[in-house]
Amino acid sequence: MAGLGTPDVPEVVDCLIEECICEQPSINNIFVTTVINISAGERSTDGVTTYHRACVIRNCVVDCEYKVNPVPISQITFAGTPPIATVTTRLPHGQVANDWVRISGALVNGLADNPFNGSFQIANPSSTTFQYTMPATPAAAPVGDMWVGRFSSHLVAISSVSVTSAGPPEWTVKIVTATPHFRVPGNNVAVDRVTVGGSVINPFNGSFLVTAVGDPGNPDPKILYYKTKTDPGTPDSSQTGAFVGEQFQALSNDAGTAAVAEGNRIFNCRVGGPSHDTYNERDLIVRNNHYRGVVVGPTQGLGVIYGYGLSTTSDVIPLVSLTNSGNTAIATTSAPHGFTANVDKVILSGATGADATYYNTPVGNPPVITAVTSTTFQYQMTGVPTGPAPGTPPAYYATSDRQRILASLTYALESGVYVASAVTSYAQHGFSIGDAVFISKATGQLDQAHNDFFNGYHTITAIPNATTFKYALVDNPNPPNQSGSSLSGYFGRLWQAGRVVIEDNVIELIPTPTNYGPPIAIELDYGSFVSPPLFRQVVIRQNVIRHVDNASDPPNLPQGLGIQISGCGNLILEENVVDLDSTTPIKYYFCDRVRFFNNHTSAGVLIQGVDVTNAQTPRKASELTTEVEDAVLLAI
Repeated sequence: MAGLGTPDVPEVVDCLIEECICEQPSINNIFVTTVINISAGERSTDGVTTYHRACVIRNCVVDCEYKVNPVPISQITFAGTPPIATVTTRLPHGQVANDWVRISGALVNGLADNPFNGSFQIANPSSTTFQYTMPATPAAAPVGDMWVGRFSSHLVAISSVSVTSAGPPEWTVKIVTATPHFRVPGNNVAVDRVTVGGSVINPFNGSFLVTAVGDPGNPDPKILYYKTKTDPGTPDSSQTGAFVGEQFQALSNDAGTAAVAEGNRIFNCRVGGPSHDTYNERDLIVRNNHYRGVVVGPTQGLGVIYGYGLSTTSDVIPLVSLTNSGNTAIATTSAPHGFTANVDKVILSGATGADATYYNTPVGNPPVITAVTSTTFQYQMTGVPTGPAPGTPPAYYATSDRQRILASLTYALESGVYVASAVTSYAQHGFSIGDAVFISKATGQLDQAHNDFFNGYHTITAIPNATTFKYALVDNPNPPNQSGSSLSGYFGRLWQAGRVVIEDNVIELIPTPTNYGPPIAIELDYGSFVSPPLFRQVVIRQNVIRHVDNASDPPNLPQGLGIQISGCGNLILEENVVDLDSTTPIKYYFCDRVRFFNNHTSAGVLIQGVDVTNAQTPRKASELTTEVEDAVLLAI
């Protein structure tokens, strides 16, 4: 379900999603799924942003545990060699001989990693009993909240990958998981992060039909097989980040102003939310929610370190001409383009005629520019065209990061500060004072270091009109001149969150399931610089964070964290209660002004935040509690 705002429709106001129950997700999902979503966006050409206003997700229940005709189990016994488990259910189970079932919740000596849990083919059924063969003899009969047909949707780590039968026409792949995968033959399985030569781009990854579970004579529920019609190559011997499954996100209420998520109950989702990773956000309050069995609670994933976080455009820039010399394309622009040879890449599209496949660059793999003048650039093609690209214009170009071109970029000294003035080529830029902008490919100054006074991330300081914005420069880009201009320039919005309050939530994390990121109860992340901030003002207070049922993280996987924040301008963390295994459960980096007060364990032990901006020399943050104690001691 969703509420959506865009610049081309009337503003979305007072949208309320309340008292909904969302459960029983599809076991064959092949992509990230957001269950309840209120969002907004940008216009694809000029980047003008819209915000939904006063929209609320309240008192909803989201449970992403898989359920396939679930029936509770009263007991499981075992006997014989190989060991045969006999299941007695509390209600008729409805299974027949040779059906596949999933058994979960069985604990042996307090551990779920035992031969009872997983996917098995059954025999000798009655209305309330059936049997299955286990892969090993357990240490004892199990106890716990045991079920048939009710099992986790969390990602499952992959231990090993191998090709057992080579094609063509098909290659058979064997996956061994670290814990039971709960798939049965005929299910879909989503495989991700398997590497070949260190790269995840290979045919092992994707969505596949499960052809078998276990091996002949070994009904191991950690083994599954699938087939691919493409030679996948040789998988790396170590697959520390690989997994099967796709994540569920319970809530998203991003890209809004005065947005609220409150009173919700979130169970068994990888991401509880609200989750936000795209577009600007003005205000968000997350309060009084209960998260149980999640990897992440409230989360905001902005920043540019993973290749996104900047506004892009579908707009392209017309060329004056597009010719060739052999397999070298020569493009002429109507204004200086700002490209640097052997550094920048370019996207070419829109060429027509017999040579279009040569002139147009491959989707997703733009070529490196090999030579430039101020208004021409060259790149290599896969073949030799028979002549120039026809038409007016003959084709279009875009920067590899699809930034918007500026009509002009000038600077002048204003009240003792050098200020850049950018004029866009669109009817409106959509910025407000305080927004962040990314400028690239400015040229024509004293040297490249001075060109870069224009370039990079900046906070907008003035909006003279709908097509112009200003930002401060660190110094004069072209001394001794007190004013001047750049020959070229491009711009895009850096996505930010304005004010975020996360308070009075209970967040219960599962133990770390894979190497694909440890559990983090509250995460506002991927900052790689301090200014401009990704998160302008953040308050995180009076949340209770712990493991589900006081569990612990496995010894061979990263420990879960309570709170991790980066790229924050003004941060207050106070009176949060955190009970996790990590000795430093509150971390932050690339933050400007931070304030901590009385964060502690349930036993009353003070937890100080740790600044890990320099991972080699982490340091504890100042804490108001200790500062008061120090002041008292100094006054004696």
